[in-house]
Amino acid sequence: MRHFIYQDEKSHKFWAVEQQGNELHINWGKVGTNGQSQIKSFADAAAAAKAELKLIAEKTKKRLCGKCFSKRAYPPHYQSHS
Repeated sequence: MRHFIYQDEKSHKFWAVEQQGNELHINWGKVGTNGQSQIKSFADAAAAAKAELKLIAEKTKKRLCGKCFSKRAYPPHYQSHS
């Protein structure tokens, strides 16, 4: 699962995505919580992979206060880094 973190003076949130066959498992929320989750199904694994790359590109393009979601090595819902 690829994990992304966004933190500024008012928020500290995560977004994560993992492809499993023809599905994307997406998890998001405030760091330190389990957050929310969603599973999206696609026609095949290739379509799921394409959608995963598109979602990652969208998340990394979004910039708030000059910052963007960045990849972290830890699962964000297990620990909080302030």
